[in-house]
Amino acid sequence: MSISIYDTYCGSTNSGDAIIMDAVNKQLDLVFPLKHKVSYPTHYPLGLKAVKKIRKSHLNFVGGSNLLNSRVCFRGKKNQWAVGFLEANILKNKSILLGCGWNNYQKPSTTKTRMFYHKILSDVYLHSVRDSYSEKKLHELGIFNTINTGCPTLWGLTPTHCNTIPTKKADNVIFTLTDYRKSSIEDKNMIHLLFSAYEKLYFWIQGSEDLAYLQTLLTGTELKKITLINPSLYSYDQLFIDANNLDYVGTRLHAGIRAIQKKCRSIIIGIDNRAIEKRDDFNLMVIERGNTEKLSEIIAAPFHTSIQIPTDNIDKWKAQFNGSQ
Repeated sequence: MSISIYDTYCGSTNSGDAIIMDAVNKQLDLVFPLKHKVSYPTHYPLGLKAVKKIRKSHLNFVGGSNLLNSRVCFRGKKNQWAVGFLEANILKNKSILLGCGWNNYQKPSTTKTRMFYHKILSDVYLHSVRDSYSEKKLHELGIFNTINTGCPTLWGLTPTHCNTIPTKKADNVIFTLTDYRKSSIEDKNMIHLLFSAYEKLYFWIQGSEDLAYLQTLLTGTELKKITLINPSLYSYDQLFIDANNLDYVGTRLHAGIRAIQKKCRSIIIGIDNRAIEKRDDFNLMVIERGNTEKLSEIIAAPFHTSIQIPTDNIDKWKAQFNGSQ
């Protein structure tokens, strides 16, 4: 039998979703090496035929990202995870969360939201959530079969891996901006700081409007000093092979985590709950946007990358599928 995967990158204009799904698929391949995997988009409503096919799957996983929400609508097309009550009734207790998180800091959930998640989420398997805040929000709904494993993008960042990451400032930097969380003055200050701190600047166009935003912040002369990196994850990965002596600094959380995966010293500028919660739970190097003086100090000073991944929780989540491979 096959397993189904709700894929957050399918139809996405944000290459950060590719980083999440790369980790999700890698972990599911490790847990279920002999199972066929069939992917379905989270961003778009599914037809009835696809929903019935998912229902017949051996297991059904929801891959990462900030899909959980305090305000679920009856119709799926209005939800970030584009399933509604009709799909929830068909897929009753079929879905298992893998590294999912809550969409921003939000007010208490509605009764409708409580009903929806109790319908669609498995009441047998443990759900993997990405941080303590997401676990708390599910507990508030009465869903206690949850465990904080962190995002699967973190699972390979063991002490052995982190010890291979340089501690001192590199000569060059790859940076990112976030098209949907703009702050022109603070982002411009960050870039000017990077001009003064590094010899060469690279910019990864993770989101579909990131480049247009960058162009509003800088002069033509300044833009010519920056090397643009293609939006694809392949191009971003290739940079860590081709470029020498590279740091990461930027507002894109998963670009920063990918840099750590590629053994690159990483400083993430926190602009939402995802980065802040990961800092607090897992010791990511995250500073809040706007503190240019602190950013300058962190760039200049040596620091050791020490991600505290919840290994016991990850092993516990995986172990529940023993015998299902």
